[in-house]
Amino acid sequence: MEAALRRVSVEQGADPRDCAIVAYGGAGGLHACALAESLGARAVVWPRHAGVLCALGALTGGSRRERGRSVLLPVGDAAALEREFRRLEREVLAEFAAGERRGVTLSRHVEARYRGQAHEIELAEGESGRIARAFHAAHRRRFGFADERRDVIVVSVQVRGALPAEPMREAPARRARAAAADGEARTVAVRVGARTVQARVLARSAFAPGVAVAGPAVVHDDGATLWLPPSWRAVARADGTLALTLSGPRGRKP
Repeated sequence: MEAALRRVSVEQGADPRDCAIVAYGGAGGLHACALAESLGARAVVWPRHAGVLCALGALTGGSRRERGRSVLLPVGDAAALEREFRRLEREVLAEFAAGERRGVTLSRHVEARYRGQAHEIELAEGESGRIARAFHAAHRRRFGFADERRDVIVVSVQVRGALPAEPMREAPARRARAAAADGEARTVAVRVGARTVQARVLARSAFAPGVAVAGPAVVHDDGATLWLPPSWRAVARADGTLALTLSGPRGRKP
């Protein structure tokens, strides 16, 4: 799991120490704080409905279509690139029902590389006049250098179409049991490394907005569990998110 997080942060030129880890899934909250510490991050976000976040995304993410084509065109061939983009845009729109097409948002993307390079960088850029600049900046961010004298080749072009979903209506929130967050909760023995600690067991519904809890604690939600280790603190936000922060020395470098 740590290697996967490094792949989408350190290997993409982003310092995880400047980021927060978003934990979701039934067991994501059990590992989130340990993973954050291993990467040097000091914050974790546990969203509402964390255990079914993927399912909610499927329901609320709307309809999406994508088309792509290999082109191997120099970045300066603006006319040829524009023809390819327009052809893909027509193909993407044709996949939506006629009555939906007015609400579809189209975005253009390219995969580009230096001439002679063996790997590409994806860019959310569709105008040829900006692709080269965006590529040099992305290459410098990811690899620490850029050679603006070298030719840039567009390997493939992509068009993505997105149609927003209708907003979901949530059931009324359950009344928060703030007393449980104030300490009126049972405890359980939890093995942490080579030692055993006594951790409070709390329900997610115990966290009214503004309620703060210091670890160690086990937080139960519908379909998910959060482990709040010692030295970590959780604060409930108004939107139902739990914001976790680490106290003490900064984590190790990534």
